[in-house]
Amino acid sequence: MNVKRIENIASYRRIVAPFSGVITRRNVDVGDLISAGNQELFALTQIDPLRLTVWVPQAYADTVAVGQEVSVRPADALGKAVSARVEHVAGALDPINRSRQVDINLPNKDGKWLPGSYVEIAINVVGKSNPLVVPANVLVIDQAGTHVVTVDAGHHIRFQNVSLGRDFGREVEIIDGVKADDVLVASPSDLLVAGEVVGVVESAKPKAKGAAKS
Repeated sequence: MNVKRIENIASYRRIVAPFSGVITRRNVDVGDLISAGNQELFALTQIDPLRLTVWVPQAYADTVAVGQEVSVRPADALGKAVSARVEHVAGALDPINRSRQVDINLPNKDGKWLPGSYVEIAINVVGKSNPLVVPANVLVIDQAGTHVVTVDAGHHIRFQNVSLGRDFGREVEIIDGVKADDVLVASPSDLLVAGEVVGVVESAKPKAKGAAKS
C-alpha cells in the first residue's frame, strides 16, 4: 500500500495535456508551490489544424456550406495562399451584426501559421449583381436591425431596412433595401421621426482626379 501511495504521489510530477499542441503561456515557475484546485499552470494551443472564424454577411449566408473550399493567405499579403475547408456553419444569424459564423479548418503541419494571427479569406459566394456601395455613416444599427434613413420625393423621412454585403471600412455594400436613386441621410440624428418633413442639402462631391480647374 505504501508503494502504491508513493507511486501516486510521484505521478503528480508529470502533467499530461488533453491534446497535442504548444504551450503559449506559462503561469508558474520552477520552485512555485502548486495547490490543488483550479489554478491554471499553462495555456495550451492546438496548432494543427487551426480553426479560423469568419462572419459572412446575411446576403451571402446561404451560399456557404460545410466542406466548401476556401483560400487563405496572410493579412500582409506577402505569403502564398493555401486551401482550407469549411468545417462548421452556424444555424442562425447573429442578432447584433446580422452575419453568420463560419468555422474553417486550416492544415498547419509545418507550424507556419501562428495562432492568433490575422489572415485574409476568399470564399466563392453568389450574390446580387451590381450591389450599391454607400458611406458607412448612413447606417443605423439598433435592436430593430440595420436600416437607413431616406427622404422621399415629398421630403418626408422614411426608415428603410437593408441587407448588408461586404464591409470596406468607410463604405459598405448594400445588397437589398434601397435603390440607386434613393436619397440617404448621412449621420442621421436620433431625433428624426418617420413622416417628418425636412429640407434636403446635397453633400459636396469631390472633384475627379486630373480635372482641369476653371
